[in-house]
Amino acid sequence: MPQRFRTYWYYLVILFLACACAAGCRNVADPPKDIAAGPLKVLEDPSAEATFAQILGRRNDFRNVSVRAPNYGFTSSAYWLRLEAHNLGYRTADLFLNLKNPKVDSLILYVVRSDGRFDTIESGDRLAARDRPYRATSLILPFSLDAGESVELYLRAWAEAAALMLPVEIVDKEGLDSQTLSEWFAHGTMLGLFATLFICNLFLFVSLRERVYCYYAAYLFFACLTVTSLDGFGSVLFYPGAVWPGNEGLQFFTGITYLLILLFTRSFLNTREFTALDHLLKGLIGISVFITAASLLLPIRAIYQMSVAMMFVFPLICAAAGIITWRRGRLEARFYILGQVASWIGLLLFGLLMADVLPYHILLFHAISIGISMDALLLALALADRIRILQKERIRAENEARRNLELRQDELEQIVAERTDELELARRQAELFATTDQLTGILNRRGFLERAEHNLRLATRTGQQISLVLIDLDHFKRVNDTHGHAEGDRVLRTIASLVNKTVRGTDILGRVGGGEFMLLMPNTPGAAATQLAERMRQRIEEHFREGDSPLRMTASFGIAWVVKGIESLDALTLKVDDALYRAKQKGRNRVEIMTIGNS
Repeated sequence: MPQRFRTYWYYLVILFLACACAAGCRNVADPPKDIAAGPLKVLEDPSAEATFAQILGRRNDFRNVSVRAPNYGFTSSAYWLRLEAHNLGYRTADLFLNLKNPKVDSLILYVVRSDGRFDTIESGDRLAARDRPYRATSLILPFSLDAGESVELYLRAWAEAAALMLPVEIVDKEGLDSQTLSEWFAHGTMLGLFATLFICNLFLFVSLRERVYCYYAAYLFFACLTVTSLDGFGSVLFYPGAVWPGNEGLQFFTGITYLLILLFTRSFLNTREFTALDHLLKGLIGISVFITAASLLLPIRAIYQMSVAMMFVFPLICAAAGIITWRRGRLEARFYILGQVASWIGLLLFGLLMADVLPYHILLFHAISIGISMDALLLALALADRIRILQKERIRAENEARRNLELRQDELEQIVAERTDELELARRQAELFATTDQLTGILNRRGFLERAEHNLRLATRTGQQISLVLIDLDHFKRVNDTHGHAEGDRVLRTIASLVNKTVRGTDILGRVGGGEFMLLMPNTPGAAATQLAERMRQRIEEHFREGDSPLRMTASFGIAWVVKGIESLDALTLKVDDALYRAKQKGRNRVEIMTIGNS
């Protein structure tokens, strides 16, 4: 299974556990065994100042409650609930009146006995958790009933800035312990989810130095404070001796959470590319800052109502921002959109519950916590999806760069090969030009001497016979002076061609002077060299005698024949010069030979 799917499944399993724990929390339950409860009745106190004695005087004004979890919305009135309880058992029962809404500010339970005596137990969100009669995430009011005893329970509830929802139930110690264990397990799972995501993203921020991870980690921290303040878990675990975090602090945490999710949105979706959308988000950031500051300055009721109104607006706008960027090609916005929708659905369900449109249920009461938890989880998936997309883009870019590099390398190799061939050709041409006589096309003096030196060393090492022939055109200067250099050049080309056609393939011919040619004949004794030279002499004489041109041309030949003992080409050249000089002395147009070494 690919890594990204394993990651997704990991988060989804955590989400399933969190939802399962929330679903496992009990709704409003029936009284325990042997305890009978009469119908629940209610009386409104609009002034919120009536005393218990006054309420007892209005005992007949109580009216029946048709729902198990009455909801009176956002009100400044105090509400009194009246309930009769009977112990049908044969032993004293330790009981608890459990109000599952931890945000009720003031809660007073009066247990009126049959003899007129009454006990008073106080609790509420404005009382520090460690000072409450029972430390739990919900508001627990303990009382006891003797065997066969009947009592009247009067519960006064008032909230300054929270919906007065009163899901009450009577439970025994066993039932309360079961609920407490289930709630702590659910809250612990949620807290573990937030802690895991926080640590992971804090590590990513430290490693990658990208602000989006910092915003998300900070969002997780304040979202966790908001959720735990809403469900009462924070007052029990984090700040048992304080009441501000669960009241005014809730609005402060909410404002910071709004601010951070908006900063995360701008960074994650890169809304700077969408001017109008970015300006809208900046406006919401300003509202978030105002809510945060107002929680420290304004009355809690006013800021609470403003905060609740924004709860429905912020996720919708963020979801719309995700949809806009997703339609513009931002694939990583998919999970972001789902997270904002989940958060908005949670807020909507909770709002409908507060408005008494939906009947009370524990999951609806915790809809905000579940929605924010799902939002946090889906945002983590969005970040993981973003990393996956960036990795795919990086791999694609690397593959493209590698392909371009390979293509460029092939092109460079081809260019290098072409340049190498050109350089080799140029080198060969340079060598050819350096060793070739441009007029006749045969070797020049340098080229001839290099080849002759090599062959002479080879002949000396192997003991072969070798002959060197020096050819000089008779009276060649007169041709240039009388007929011009163009005619002289033609004569030289003709002589070179005639000699080239006469010699063998192994012989080496070169022009070594103005009208001088030199021929090296490997593995050739003097007699054979003399015969070849004589044929060349005759061919030259006959060619110019039989042609149409009045020009007559002959050549003199000097031959040096090496048997053994020659030490260098210079020594051989001196001998062949002597032979040529002898041919000139004897009248030109003839062949003379000199033998070097012992035969």
